[in-house]
Amino acid sequence: MKELFASAELTAFIAESLEIPQLYCYADPLAGLTANILDPGQEFSWHFDTNDFAVTLLIDEPDGGGLFQYVPGIRSATEEGFDAIQAVLEGGALLDGQLGVRTLQLRPGDMQIFRGRYSLHRVTRVSADSTPRHAAIFAYTEQPGVIGRLARTRQLFGRALPEHIESETTRVRSDALLD
Repeated sequence: MKELFASAELTAFIAESLEIPQLYCYADPLAGLTANILDPGQEFSWHFDTNDFAVTLLIDEPDGGGLFQYVPGIRSATEEGFDAIQAVLEGGALLDGQLGVRTLQLRPGDMQIFRGRYSLHRVTRVSADSTPRHAAIFAYTEQPGVIGRLARTRQLFGRALPEHIESETTRVRSDALLD
């Protein structure tokens, strides 16, 4: 997976698919390449990514639940979109009269290219009697050297590395959004 994630060919393919000139592997040593495993009864709640783009490769599909839900473009580089986010969190499916929450049932082998920094998303609860859901997540950014915020890293991983502490003073980020 690490070789695939760092592959120049895959990175170029993703950049071309997103119609952007250049793409970089997320430099965060904990969040650049991750295995996302949801056991029965687990879910991944609504959130935004700290990186610009993600590629999800579904490895094993659960027997029930584990659906990917998202609201594309609910925020931008200059606007957090708090009112729209609140509407989704309160169970609203419509935003300005248009369908906001979209649902994908990924199958093993599916590759999803996703703008997770600007699209609120989650994975629904895996059924209690299901097999686990396994996915590989490759994270990418439009600028080189981007590393997640120290506080967010500790929240997600329960720890931080020296790179996270150092990056707090030399922030590389194309926006001022909350992580």
